[in-house]
Amino acid sequence: MRKKLYGRRLFAVCLVCCLMLGLPPSGFADAAAAPKLNRKKITLSVGEKMTLKVKNAKGTVKWSSSNKKVASVSKGAVRAKKEGKAKITAKIGKKKLTCTVKVTPKPAMNYQSAGLEPQESLTLKVKGGGQRGS
Repeated sequence: MRKKLYGRRLFAVCLVCCLMLGLPPSGFADAAAAPKLNRKKITLSVGEKMTLKVKNAKGTVKWSSSNKKVASVSKGAVRAKKEGKAKITAKIGKKKLTCTVKVTPKPAMNYQSAGLEPQESLTLKVKGGGQRGS
């Protein structure tokens, strides 16, 4: 009688172990495949371009801009048009991913040309200009 009970318990433990090893946790598989933008915020100067990419995208990506006068987007390529802010949205199925774009004025120098004598100095300043995002 003890041998039958021992055999059944051993069979049940082996069956549970096989099931646990054969099935990955559902949250782990979903997290690895979730689509994600390569940037969440970017700052560009008027006239600059930057390409956004979607990682782990399955299917087609539809791009749109919240303010096309400030920043336009086509196939992930963002073009800064006018000073201001816009949100770029990448839609994959029902999932929406966004990137905030800040557009700053074109960089300008305080002097276009200057004549200097020996031993004279002049400080040049750049106004405006963007910085790449995170």
